Amino acid sequence: MTQVNLRELNGGCLFSCEGHAGYAEKGRDIVCAGISALCIALVRRLEDMAAEGIVRLPTCDTGDGELRLRVETARDDKMSELLLRNTFAAIMAGFTALEEEYDEYLMIT
Repeated sequence: MTQVNLRELNGGCLFSCEGHAGYAEKGRDIVCAGISALCIALVRRLEDMAAEGIVRLPTCDTGDGELRLRVETARDDKMSELLLRNTFAAIMAGFTALEEEYDEYLMIT
């Protein structure tokens, strides 16, 4: 099972996605593919936001079946915080949709 966790910080967020879904064998696991796509989209968007000066480049730890990242706004303003929160809200909506359909393989904690 994959576990996803998001914690908001003052001016930032901590995100983790850990474990293997186990829906099907490697290469055929559609739950894992969906989770991976959401994680890749999140990291790419945060990299774009860092290039735009909205957030600091996120610190990422990755491994087999895991992604942990910490990201903070680059500026101390409400707009940067709002953009960061909206980015995570969109990604978490995707995880929630997956969890609703495949709750045996994905849990948001």
